Amino acid sequence: MAHIAERMTGHYNHMRGGLVVYCCPEGSQIGAYMRDVRPNLLFGVPRVWEKVHAGVMAVVANEPDAERRKAMEDALDVGRKVAELTVAGEPVPADLAARHAEADAGVLALARALVGLDDCKVAITGAAPISTEVLWFFRAIGVPLSEIYGMSESTGPMTWDPYEVKIGTVGRAIVGCDVRRADDGEVIFRGGNAFKGYLKEPEKTAETLDDEGWVHSGDIGQFDDDGYLSIVDRKKELIITAGGKNISPANLESKLKSYPLIGQAAVIGDRRKFVSALIVLDPEVVPAWARGHNIE
Repeated sequence: MAHIAERMTGHYNHMRGGLVVYCCPEGSQIGAYMRDVRPNLLFGVPRVWEKVHAGVMAVVANEPDAERRKAMEDALDVGRKVAELTVAGEPVPADLAARHAEADAGVLALARALVGLDDCKVAITGAAPISTEVLWFFRAIGVPLSEIYGMSESTGPMTWDPYEVKIGTVGRAIVGCDVRRADDGEVIFRGGNAFKGYLKEPEKTAETLDDEGWVHSGDIGQFDDDGYLSIVDRKKELIITAGGKNISPANLESKLKSYPLIGQAAVIGDRRKFVSALIVLDPEVVPAWARGHNIE
């Protein structure tokens, strides 16, 4: 409950909107709780969504009936096409809409029910990078997952755009918050939601909050022409290779973890001639995958 995201979701929104909040005592049980509670609103860090994505993809990959497996893959493909058109604000052709209705009835609705998200109207991820493949997957099965960006110093969100989403961005600045990019690429903001300082830590406050009221986030970001913000990485975590190239390890790690078999990934390469990754296989998904491929 000390995390600002949980304070906003479980406390402040509850007081403002009259939500019923369910608590899961163990992170490992969240899948079971989702199926039992069937939430209307769910905020989860990327790892929550990655695990759900990996679980569904494992079910598809391990389906023994080739015809049924092909039907699942085709349904996800149709869902992805419709999601891409919808996010882009473009009309869905009648023939594709008909195929989507069939895919939803036969596969996609079952996928939502399988993970307990068949009644989910608001799905949010934040606090760390997430792969665009994972975002598109949930959009494909009919779960409106969107990214939010904020920190304790912004009293929760500073950017979020759930109704006009651009996949791969964390949205545009919320009302009342001015978000900009400093000369060195750092994301800075100010507004009524900005904090006043750290308790009894004036030096740390001075490092974060400047004289003009701008809060320095410590994140490197970039804006597109429509004002949508993309987070590149933490300012202090960028890798600088021996050749002088700046690389975001978080983006690479997020992409690697979008593959169902990969549980954790750590990218290294600072002052090296090449970038490499340490990979840990997912202990829940790999055994099922191995059984499906007759590997002991």
